[in-house]
Parts: sequence; C-alpha cells; structure tokens
Amino acid sequence: MKQRDVNKYLLIAAHGLAKMGNSLQDVVFILLIVGLLKGNEFQMGLVITIQFIPYLFFGYLGGVVADRYNRKTNMLIADAIRFSLALALTYLVFFNLESVALLACIAFLSTTCRCFYQPAQQAMLPELVKKADLTKYNSRFQVSENLGVIAGPLIAGVIVTVGEYWQAFLFDSMTYLVSLMLVFLINYYPLSKNGRISDSNEIRFNIFRYLNGRRKLFDTVYCSAASILAISAIIRLVIPLYITVDMNRPPELVAWTLGLIAAGTLFGAYLFGKVETTLNTPTVYWLVYGLCISMLFVSNNLFWLLGWAFVLGVSGAFVDVALICSIQKNTEEKYMGKVFSYFSTLANTGEALSGFIVGVVLMVVSAKYSGVLLGFICACIAFGFIIVRLLERKRHSTWPVESEKYMS
Repeated sequence: MKQRDVNKYLLIAAHGLAKMGNSLQDVVFILLIVGLLKGNEFQMGLVITIQFIPYLFFGYLGGVVADRYNRKTNMLIADAIRFSLALALTYLVFFNLESVALLACIAFLSTTCRCFYQPAQQAMLPELVKKADLTKYNSRFQVSENLGVIAGPLIAGVIVTVGEYWQAFLFDSMTYLVSLMLVFLINYYPLSKNGRISDSNEIRFNIFRYLNGRRKLFDTVYCSAASILAISAIIRLVIPLYITVDMNRPPELVAWTLGLIAAGTLFGAYLFGKVETTLNTPTVYWLVYGLCISMLFVSNNLFWLLGWAFVLGVSGAFVDVALICSIQKNTEEKYMGKVFSYFSTLANTGEALSGFIVGVVLMVVSAKYSGVLLGFICACIAFGFIIVRLLERKRHSTWPVESEKYMS
C-alpha cells in the first residue's frame, strides 16, 4: 500500500477511535453526574451546559488555529491533553475523589480540546486525498465516526456492568493514546497558507444576510438551530434520569439505550442513502424526530423504550443527512465553509444552552414529562416552519432575490 493511502486510513482510524473515546466518556460522565446530583436536576443541567460552553468561546478559534498552524501538531496536542484528562478521571474515581466541580472542569477542558481537534482533522483530509476521491473518503470517514459513536456507549455499558467507572475511564484514555500514535505516524506536509482570516463579526453579519436571501437554506439552518436548542440535552440528561429515576432501572441500561440510539443512527444513515426520495427538507425530519422523542417517554415498558430508542436513532440519522445535503445543495461552493461554520456555531450554542433549559424544566416536571414536552416543542418548531412556507406558497409570495449583494 502506498504511503499516501496509509495516511488516509491512519487519519480515518484515528477519527473513529477519538469518536469512540468521546462517546464512551460522555456516557460514563453522565452516569457519574446523575449519581452525584440525584434529586438536583437544575445543577445537572448546569453541568451539561458547562460541558458545552467551550463551543461558544472556541468554536471559531479552532478553525482559525487549524488554518494558521500545523494541523497534525494541533491534533497531537489535543489528543495528548485528552489522554491526560482521562487518566486524571481514572485517578479521581478510583480513589473516590470525584466532585461535581472537578468533573465539570475536566469536561470543560475535554470539550475545549474537541474544538481544536475537529477542525484540524476535517481540514487535513482534503490535503491527503485527490479531489475526485474526496466524496468516497468522506463517506468512509462518516462510517468510521458512526462505528465509534456506537462502540463507545456499548463498551461503556459492558465495563460499567462487569466492572467499575474508573476502568471505563482508563479504557477511554487508551483510545486517545492510540489515536495520538496513529496521527503521529501520518506523513503530513501542510500546504502553504496566506494566513488571512476574515473578521468573525463580518462573517456572521454577511452570512445572516446571505441566508435571509435563500428560503430553503434559511429554514434548514434556523429550524435546525432552534430544534437543537430544544432537545439537545434530552439524550445526555433526560433519558438517563428517566431510566434511573422514573423507571428505577440500573445505570447500565442507560449505556445500552444510548448504544441502540447510535445503532439506529448508523442504520438510518445507510437507509437514507439507499432509499430514493425527493423529500430532503430537514424541517420534515425534525418534525418526525420531535414526535419520536415524545413517543419514547410515553410508556415505562422496557421493550417500548429499547424499540423507540432504535427508531429515534434512525430518525436522527435522517435529520443529519438531510441537513448536510440541504446545506450543500443550496449553498454556492465559495460560501460553503462560511455557512457550515455559522451553522456549527449556532448548533453548538444550542447544545450549550439546552442543558440549562432542560435543568429548569426538570425543576418543574419529572424526566418523563420533560421528554414528552421538549419533543413536542421540537415538533412544533418544525411544524411552524413548514406552515409558514405552505402559507407563503399559497399566497404566491416571493422570497428575496438571491444575488451577490448578500456577500461582501
């Protein structure tokens, strides 16, 4: 195998391992938080918010650093720090020294590393493959990511079932160590860069005007951002609480449920690519996804929970694929990066605030009714966007003309 091919697969393998480590850590982290803060749902939501706040501060900065500095070096530093943080978690849990403040601090630092790792990794792939092969290797990249997301919760479930939490964090640290070694083996020669970075405020302002002139793109970005704000913390916080408190089931079931959701996501992504459909509007899939979330909490039956967990994963995959396809199809090539960066910032902001919102809701109603309510709100948001567009068509109204005036 040529060295160029080896580099591609080293990067893909490192990506899968990093995703597996992230998803495993997220599951065990939530189980620890639920155990430490049982009965204090507001603080749980606050901790989840702290975990995602780095996206607000470092989301754009991670892309800037990826463009200005050696991407391989960025990835190595991020993996080394995450390896150290996972070892620190192992030590704290093994000696029963964990506290909410320490866990929140480590979660904040770990997410900060993701902000710098992901842009560097995503930007490196086009430098390792030919342009004609980019779609093929992006597909393999996605498969590697999905496998990692599935494996993480499943491995967490097995370890927590037969062992201890500290063993799960020790395994987590090994995923980052192996990922670091794989990245180190990549022969990477960065392309020269002019170092010119546009002012972020100007980018956001121009992108807002750009989206305002494109109906489908506007709906895709803002409906998705609003939906993420409503339901992002459900999987990380409401489902674990629902299983362990409302259903009075063991924590291990949380890991298996999240694993089934991840398996549904993988199957859904495969199914979406195989089924020929002209229905690629994300608002419709957000409507279905919100209803699926509500349905998951309707019954306390175990088989109902597991079945709807898989269905939820499938519908979530349809949202993800339709979202990416919609942005790609409705955005000019030269503005693609700006639109994706803008949406990523909105989505990560929604994830950061979602934990706080869910914490407030959980102070009023139980996890069961929180899930039903927030899923219904997500469906209503999507339904609202759909109704507005249908009324617009009925009135034969026109959307602003798409022209270059929206970009400077």
